[in-house]
Amino acid sequence: MNIRQILPVIAASAIVLFTGCPGTGDGDTPPGKGGDSIKTPPIGEFGGKIFSIPSPIELSLLIKESGLAFDAEILNKDSKVDQYTTTTQRALNLGIYGADLGYTSIYERPDASLKYMRSVRKLSDQLGITDAFDNSTIERVEKNIENKDSLLLLVSTAYRDCDDYLKRNDMQNVGALIITGGWIESVYFAVQVSSAKPNKNVMKRVAEQKLALSNLLEMLVPHLTEPGVEDVHTKLSELEELYQGVTINYTFVKPETDKVNKITTIKSKSEPVISEETFKAIAAKITALRNQIVE
Repeated sequence: MNIRQILPVIAASAIVLFTGCPGTGDGDTPPGKGGDSIKTPPIGEFGGKIFSIPSPIELSLLIKESGLAFDAEILNKDSKVDQYTTTTQRALNLGIYGADLGYTSIYERPDASLKYMRSVRKLSDQLGITDAFDNSTIERVEKNIENKDSLLLLVSTAYRDCDDYLKRNDMQNVGALIITGGWIESVYFAVQVSSAKPNKNVMKRVAEQKLALSNLLEMLVPHLTEPGVEDVHTKLSELEELYQGVTINYTFVKPETDKVNKITTIKSKSEPVISEETFKAIAAKITALRNQIVE
C-alpha cells in the first residue's frame, strides 16, 4: 500500500488518509456546497489484499459542513509528541496527528496545521522515515501554509518518500498501525461533535464504519506479536461487538452498462441503521480507546 494511502495529506481544504482515497462509502461526493468536496474510491491494497477503509476526510468534511464549529479540545495536544517512545505508540499517534492535521486544515487553522505537521515529522523521524520531513520540507511548508495547493504538492511528495522507505524496509506493521490511528481519531472526532450536538448525518457515517472496522482488525492480525498491537486489536474487537447493533439495509438496483466505453456503474445502495443507544455505546468505547492511545 502506498504511504499516500496510509498517511494524511493536506488536500484542497482537507486531507487524504492513505488507507484509501477521500470519498464516501457509496461513492458520492460528501454533502456540502462545493470547494471542499473530493471524490475518489476508498479502496486500498495492503498485504496483498484489497481493503475498503474510508478516509477521515469524509467525517471531517461532514463535521464542518454540518455547521459544527472548530473545536481544538478534541485534538491530541501536539506537546505530547515526545512522550511516545515505542514503535506502536509512535505509529498509532502518527495516524492520530495526521487526522488532526487534516481537521485543522479543513477549518483553515494554518498555525495549528503547522504544529501538527511538525508532530508528524517528528514521529516519522523517530520511526526511521527521515527523508520525507527534513528541515527544507518544513521550511517550504511554513512559507506556503496559506496556499493549500502548494501544501498538497509538498506534503504528498514527502509521503511518497515515506512510501519508498516502508516498502524497502518491510514495515507493514507500521503502516497498519498508522491506518488504525488515523481511523480511530476520525471516528473519535465524529462521536465527540455528534454527542455534543446530535447530527443524523454524522451518526450515519459512524454507523458506516462497521465494514472498515472489520478490515482494520484483519489488517492487524499478522502483527499481533508486535508489542502493544494485541491490546489494540482486543479493544477494537470489543468495539466490533458493539457494531453488531448496526444494521445495514441493502437495496439492489440493476447496474447500468455503457457498452461503448465498457463501463459498468453500480447503482445498488446500502443504508446503515443505528439506534441512539448503540451510538452512545460506540462513542464511549472509541473515546476510551483513543484516550488510552494518546496518554
